[in-house]
Amino acid sequence: DRLYWHWLCSMENLNPVKKTRLLRLYPSPEQLYNIEEKQLYALDFLTDREKKLFSDSRNEEKEFRKTYEQMERQGIRLITLSDQEYPNRLLHIYGPPCGLYVKGRLPAPREKSAALVGARGCSSYGRDMARRTGKELAAAGIQIISGMAAGIDGAAQWGALETGSSFAVLGCGVDRCYPVSNFPLYEKLEAEGGLLSEFPPGSKPLPWHFPQRNRLISGLSDLVVVIEARKRCGSLI
Repeated sequence: DRLYWHWLCSMENLNPVKKTRLLRLYPSPEQLYNIEEKQLYALDFLTDREKKLFSDSRNEEKEFRKTYEQMERQGIRLITLSDQEYPNRLLHIYGPPCGLYVKGRLPAPREKSAALVGARGCSSYGRDMARRTGKELAAAGIQIISGMAAGIDGAAQWGALETGSSFAVLGCGVDRCYPVSNFPLYEKLEAEGGLLSEFPPGSKPLPWHFPQRNRLISGLSDLVVVIEARKRCGSLI
């Protein structure tokens, strides 16, 4: 069944809200995968384009089986809505992802979490404050959630890893490091915290991925701290 969860998660042309509605009707993704065309075209909340894309995706079984096998070889886990490990915090957001791809571990469910985010092109003062804040909160036993972006995010996570744990929610597949300049941080987060994404392995860091992933950063956190941001900045979403 996990293979079919991967198939559902890989359908990026269908938003998480509509995937959740489909799962209410067909709780097993394998059952959903095998619905007849007449059942599919009777679903009035899907557009004609979405129905066609859904139907076409079922002709790519060889491809999603291949990517699933590659994912397992790379040590990437898929945590689905049906798993006990699935973060309870995310069940309360708008459009929870039907699955999370994970390298490393998930944030501990009973420990407090804070998101530290901000501008990529930050000031040196902002960078210092991000690192200091991440370090002090982590020392107090608070898990730091961020996006591993250049600037504020990366500085906050480096600070957190000095004294505690940190987790990055990525706007690409967890098998990709973006930006490449943060590769040392990427490796340390995998070893001492975790890397998470709702986008399947191989997914590129497309611009629209980042606003979408921001709901997961805030959803996993008890508190969001914006260290520094421009007037038009993804951190303010």
